[in-house]
Amino acid sequence: TTNIMKEVEQIYFKQPEIAGVFSVAGFSFSGAAPNNGLMFSRLKDFNEREGEEHSLTSVLNRLRGEVFGISGAMVIPVAPPSIQGVSAFGGFQFEILDLSGGDITELAQVTQQLAQAGNQSGRVTGLFSGFTANDPQLVVTVDRDRARSLGLPIREVTDALAVLLGSQYVNDFDFNNRAYRVYVQGDQQFRARPADLSQYYARASNGDMVPLSAVVRTEETTAPAVINHFNLFRSTELQGAALPGVSSGQAIEEMERVARETLPQGYDFAWAGISLEEIKSGNQ
Repeated sequence: TTNIMKEVEQIYFKQPEIAGVFSVAGFSFSGAAPNNGLMFSRLKDFNEREGEEHSLTSVLNRLRGEVFGISGAMVIPVAPPSIQGVSAFGGFQFEILDLSGGDITELAQVTQQLAQAGNQSGRVTGLFSGFTANDPQLVVTVDRDRARSLGLPIREVTDALAVLLGSQYVNDFDFNNRAYRVYVQGDQQFRARPADLSQYYARASNGDMVPLSAVVRTEETTAPAVINHFNLFRSTELQGAALPGVSSGQAIEEMERVARETLPQGYDFAWAGISLEEIKSGNQ
């Protein structure tokens, strides 16, 4: 993820309108995950980029053409929201609701199909979703029968994993008129690889230390890093915007039309953010 972000930074710095870039690996608006990343770029002052060819829209269109070609990642440049706090990005927030609760991969496919149909409608653009159902993950399985035969309580196993791989708050201490929090955690080089589990031990009922590798196995799989819910239903979010010359109200109508024609049975949609406020306010 860090290497991908460095590659993206090089593309950003080639743009004469960009003054700086701040990158955060391991986190995005969809949640914290090792394959997520978030980047903030600052444009130069308006008087340094006069003319339509140096506008925000032009910069975004130029960047999208280059970063979409990066292999190994989905990189999507977007504008900030017009009202900070109402949405994460500029434009509208369109929620796709899974009413059936079926296979999570189907939800990802439906989301991509709707985004593709919307982008081809001629009224909205930039439709995208950060949701993926195939993020790499590591599944840890505890052999409970084996642990029971060794006299190893399951809680000892889970506590060892939680403390050494995660962390555990211990207490506070004061030093030089400042308060510091104390956490216990395995050092970085001892929790970087799945094989490091062989170095961890848990205490059995008889007091013996049992290696976790005797009762724990790991395997690689893919699954969503984060599963969101909207109005109690499992959901994904599409971000998008109206094309130039298309009003926000027309974009809302177009998205609803495309959704009704594209979404299969067992799926519905809802609005969020500034678009929801626009619909609620109506002609007030």
